Amino acid sequence: MRRCCLVVPLFVLAACAAPGPTSASRPSAPPAASPGVTATSRVPSEPLFVVLESSSGSLLAPDTIAIAGLDGVADAKARFKARSVPWVSPDLGPLLPQQAHVAAGRAYYVDGDGVVRSLGPDGSVRQETRFPVTSGQQEVSFAVSPDGRSLVGSVVTLPSEPTPAPTPGYIPTTPISMDVLTATAGSAASVADHQTWSFQGGMGSGAQFVGWDGGGPVATWPSGLGTQGGGPHQWNGVTLVHFAGGRPGAAVAAPAGCFPMDQLPTGVFACGRGDPTIRVLGPDGGEVWRLTASDAGGAVTYGFLSPDAQRVVALGMRTTVYSRSGAPVVLPDSFFHSGWIDSQTIAGSVGTASDFGYVALGNPGHAVDLGFKGQFVGGLLT
Repeated sequence: MRRCCLVVPLFVLAACAAPGPTSASRPSAPPAASPGVTATSRVPSEPLFVVLESSSGSLLAPDTIAIAGLDGVADAKARFKARSVPWVSPDLGPLLPQQAHVAAGRAYYVDGDGVVRSLGPDGSVRQETRFPVTSGQQEVSFAVSPDGRSLVGSVVTLPSEPTPAPTPGYIPTTPISMDVLTATAGSAASVADHQTWSFQGGMGSGAQFVGWDGGGPVATWPSGLGTQGGGPHQWNGVTLVHFAGGRPGAAVAAPAGCFPMDQLPTGVFACGRGDPTIRVLGPDGGEVWRLTASDAGGAVTYGFLSPDAQRVVALGMRTTVYSRSGAPVVLPDSFFHSGWIDSQTIAGSVGTASDFGYVALGNPGHAVDLGFKGQFVGGLLT
């Protein structure tokens, strides 16, 4: 899922709701089917994608996950307990971590109790593990290995709101704490690392897991704590760190001042410096290729790598696809991107209603409105 932010003091990341997808309704339900049987007939090469939705309309608290095709029809979906939205401070709203990922041909998601489950295109649901959430003041994030066999999660506990409610400028004195847990799929999780810090201790909201590459699980570390307003971003932090074995280790090898925007499971990632250039780098930090946007108005931001690492969709003056070879392709003004369904199809929101939709590179001037609202999680390879 995608967000937006702007860095303010070290312990705070300010953000706003991105102009991309929001949560409200859900994809069209397929015809009734027997348990474990896909209700739609699709050709094997047809792209599928995963979205989060909310029956309450809350962007921060989705309660449904769905796997759908480019016709907007859901092959599979599951309801789950929505997460609580913690109080941060009278000045800030929370910057919550990603709640779902795609791995091993399944959609993985965590509920309000910290239970991680996975949903398959056939409608099957498996409980994978639990990273225990026992309080509304806790935030949970997780990552799953590409083969689906291993999971890592963090549970961050924030100070409670005092009574009476404090006024702006209040600084909590109760420390923030974090447990990082590891698990094998189908087994209980165990604590691998425990840390505490102060509200102003520079570690913000701790580690928020964003993915898994050849070096293991990857988290933003530190992660932003709260939101006040800003521009589009994907993650709540600007430094990616590996947590092999559940403990903080080596950072992703980005050049100084080039902040990661997106990363593939291969370890290839894109980073930018807030100027018209985005660099695509290998797992060792060596440059693979770069793009420079001549029409970016001073900066190109909010970049997402295509699964084949040959293109970046990013925001300059307009949403544009930049290729390793070939001319840039400007997408319709009515469309705002949120990632790639596959290497030829960009997901995003369409029109003033911000419905979920997509643009296919074979017809880049046309944004397809699928008529529902959802937060994009990722393309599903089956």
